[in-house]
Amino acid sequence: MMKLSTVALTSYVLSLLFFVVVFNIGNTHSQEQENDLSFKDLDKTTDLMGIEVYLYNGNPFNGTANYINRRGRITGKMNFLDGRGQDLK
Repeated sequence: MMKLSTVALTSYVLSLLFFVVVFNIGNTHSQEQENDLSFKDLDKTTDLMGIEVYLYNGNPFNGTANYINRRGRITGKMNFLDGRGQDLK
């Protein structure tokens, strides 16, 4: 059976820890981007009671949808929870 030196073991553990931290930071960043979209990225539908629901990739949208003008500037925002608008900013 092969024995690892303390230096080699410490180096391995630190490398593994670095990988986990970098992976989690990248994953968190991509999730944040997904929750801040333009209205054109959402699909508008109604539920069984006739209430408007906005979907993203087939699921009720949770996050902020931006109103974007022709020049590409954000002119307003609306928060969504379970596909339903919550408030205007």
